[in-house]
Parts: sequence; structure tokens; C-alpha cells
Amino acid sequence: MDNGIINVEQMINKRADRMRSVMRDQGMGVLLTFNPETITYLTGVEVPDRFRDTESFFVVFPQSGELSLYALTTDFIASKYPWVRGYINQSVSINSIFADNHSLEFIIDRIVETIYSNGLEGLDAGIEGSTNALAFAESLRPLGLHLVNARGCVNHARMIKFSEEVQCISISAEDAAKAYEVIKEELVPGISESDLVERSRSRMFKSGIMLPKEIIITSGTNTNPPSVNPRDKIIEYGDIVNISIHGRRINGYSAFFYRSAAAGKASDEKKDAYRTVREMLRLGAGRIRDGRAFEDVWNAIEIQSRKWGFGDFSSRAEMCTVHGLGLSLFEYPAYSDLTISSSEKFESGMVIDSYVWGGYKGGSYGVRMSENLLVTDTGSLSISGEPEDELQECGI
Repeated sequence: MDNGIINVEQMINKRADRMRSVMRDQGMGVLLTFNPETITYLTGVEVPDRFRDTESFFVVFPQSGELSLYALTTDFIASKYPWVRGYINQSVSINSIFADNHSLEFIIDRIVETIYSNGLEGLDAGIEGSTNALAFAESLRPLGLHLVNARGCVNHARMIKFSEEVQCISISAEDAAKAYEVIKEELVPGISESDLVERSRSRMFKSGIMLPKEIIITSGTNTNPPSVNPRDKIIEYGDIVNISIHGRRINGYSAFFYRSAAAGKASDEKKDAYRTVREMLRLGAGRIRDGRAFEDVWNAIEIQSRKWGFGDFSSRAEMCTVHGLGLSLFEYPAYSDLTISSSEKFESGMVIDSYVWGGYKGGSYGVRMSENLLVTDTGSLSISGEPEDELQECGI
């Protein structure tokens, strides 16, 4: 894919138009969002990490008319994202902590002003990402305004990606793939999980490779059942090592994938397990295309999954997860083999993370891998690149 210059403002305008279209379909006049990812979607502004849980950044977005962004550190935000200068305003508080009457009234006034100045009376007001939703609903009710949960509206707007969004994820994936190669080169028996992460990041930095947002390493018994909680275990000779890479953000978007490798020589049993999981991923990806049901991915790999000895539903490990990917690691829609049923269908333009895991019930290792895919009318295209066909033996 072309990784040239991305027209960010054009991407923002396309996303805003899509959100307005979905709002019109759902009868929503104005959207009030505190969700950092949706704020990025509508404005291009990435909320600083230290403010992401504070609700001090929010957007009032009308179905028609100009949006308003409210933020702390407005001068800094406007200097970094100059296109917001015409609609950025000073926020009033860290709303998740100091939600007093003054701050609530300030925001209510902005909603009412937006509705009446844009002729949106009689339509619902939607809210997303606030711990104070009930307080907002109670304040709007006497004014004759109905507040609804906007999450479904936002999900539907964000689930189909424009070419610029796909390009951002692709750039993140290319950098993450370079990081994976470094990790394999640094993987040797005797190193701890955390030291492998630090040593790899240090080498990436020195080599000029853009650092991923997060790397998680688990090995041996930490891989069965699957886990994302490293325990600083020493990686032993012959261990299966699960590698999770969350790529750097590109305009808010990032790739995310799993790979598995071996520390030193692996047993024939582990090599065979790897091939089985690789085939599970391949079969699942073969079912992904416009119009197919999410659960078709599980149906494609269910026979292979029986190998691991998980029989009944309640004891089954997480072997298959398919979910949207974009501004969040987990976006709508989503399906897991632990889901009883699903009616969700793939649509062309979705970016999907397709994940599989395999390991014997009660065993000492598990193989984990995933692939980021763009759904098309006829199938899917890999954004992240495919895992190796054979288990990689590292540090020999």
C-alpha cells in the first residue's frame, strides 16, 4: 500500500460526513462525546495520555453546523493541530473527578445552544464516554431534551475505514513488523521476558526503528492458558514464546498482532502445534469477505480446535477472536469462540484483527498468532503480513 503523505484534514472531513450521515439515519441531532478515540475521529486531535480518563476533553458535534472541541491546554493543542483553531474552546474541569453543578451546567448550555442554533429541536441528543451520563440526562429532561446512548451510532460510523485510515494502520504495521524481526534476533534462552522487551526496544531505538506503543512477551507455561500478563519468567531452552506487538500510533491508528517463536530448538510436538495453529489462522482468514458472518471464521477452524482437548463450552480456552481494529485495539464489531452466537457480518472496508490460539488443555505451552486484514468484496487483504509458515527457532 502507498505510504506517502496522508491528507489528515481530508480524512477528518470524510469521517465527520460519515458520522453526520449515521446520526441522520438514527434521528440524533447532536452528539456529546468524551471518548478519546471518537474525539480523534471527529477532530484529528489525539487526547494526551494523562488526560484520556479525565473527561476534560469533549466534543459537541451537531448533525448540521459546526462542531466545538473543548480541551485543557488549548494553546498547545492548537499549535499541534492548527486546523482546530476555529473551533477549539477552553474546557472547564476534569469532569470525571470534579463534576460539580458549574461544569455540568456549562456543558448542558453548550448542548442546548448547539441544538437551537442549528434547528435540531425534536431530535435526540446522544452521549458517549462519560461517567456522568445520568446527570446529563436528568438535567436535559426538564428542558424537553431526550438523551440517548450514542455508542451504537459511533460504532457504525467508525467500523468502515476510508483509504487514509487503512494507510495509517499499514504504516504502523510495517514498523511493527520491523520490531518483530528485532525481537526474534534478541530472543535467546536464559533471558527474562522483561529483559527481552527492554533489550529489543533499546536496539530498535539505536537502529532508528520506530518504537511500538507496547510489546508484551510471555513464554512457556505463561502461554497456556493464553495471557497478556508477563511474570518476568526466565525463557527456557525450547520454550514457546508469544509476542504481542501494539504498533505506534499514526494519526491515532495502530496495528496490533501476535506472533509465536521458539527459544532454541523446539520439539517436533511444538512444531506440529504451530503448524496446526497456522492452518487455523489461514482457514479463518479464508472465510473473511463481504457478507460472510463473523462466526463463519470459528466454524472454519472448529475441527482443528478439537485437537487441544477442550470439549465443553465452559472449559474452552480463547481460541478464536475476530474484531474491528482502528483508533482502538478492539472496535465494533467483535466475535469470539466463547460467544454463543453472532449475527454480525463482515462488510467491505472493515479492518479486522483475526486471532487464534492453540494449546493442549492443561499443557505447558500455547501458540498464538493473528493477522490484521482489510475486508473486500471478494476476500481480504493482509495489512500486517502473515505469520511464518514454520515455527521460528531463535537464539541457536
